[in-house]
Amino acid sequence: MPLLIVLAITGTMYCFQPQLEPLLYRDRMTVADTGAPRLPADALLAKAIAHEPGDATPTLAQIETDRTHSAEFVFRLKSARAKASM
Repeated sequence: MPLLIVLAITGTMYCFQPQLEPLLYRDRMTVADTGAPRLPADALLAKAIAHEPGDATPTLAQIETDRTHSAEFVFRLKSARAKASM
């Protein structure tokens, strides 16, 4: 029974991941609008790559038009684990 409870809780969290992430990672997903020009997508990707291990390959980029949302890049490591950055 405890295993089923754990599976139910983690499965529910996985299903509602898009709704939970803004609550859990608010400090990383929102930024102050300084009014400065936004960096182009290539420059943002280069900055994200610089903070990742050498074997990381970018697989997803989500750049919002809202200036108060940060850019999100997802990388795949050769070990097949995904890691979010920036």
